[in-house]
Amino acid sequence: MRNIRYTVKQPPNLFAQIIGLIVGVGLFVLAIVIGGFLLAGLLGLGLIAWLVISARVWWLTRNREQQRDVEGRIVEAEYRVVEVTDRDEHTEK
Repeated sequence: MRNIRYTVKQPPNLFAQIIGLIVGVGLFVLAIVIGGFLLAGLLGLGLIAWLVISARVWWLTRNREQQRDVEGRIVEAEYRVVEVTDRDEHTEK
């Protein structure tokens, strides 16, 4: 098995090192800025999704409360028996 050594040589002059440092720092700052925008976008989408889901849950619970109010009421009314069947006579006893 052969051993291969990989080495990274520094640029030969100071000017190339400074340019490399400036480019490296610039790319790092650019990555931070792009990451910040992506994070802000994801947080914004999450906030919008949370608002939509919260509004939907509120709307569904509001409708249920209204239905409970309607179902829980006692309706009083007058009525008249039109015809008495055999089944009705057996239940009255």
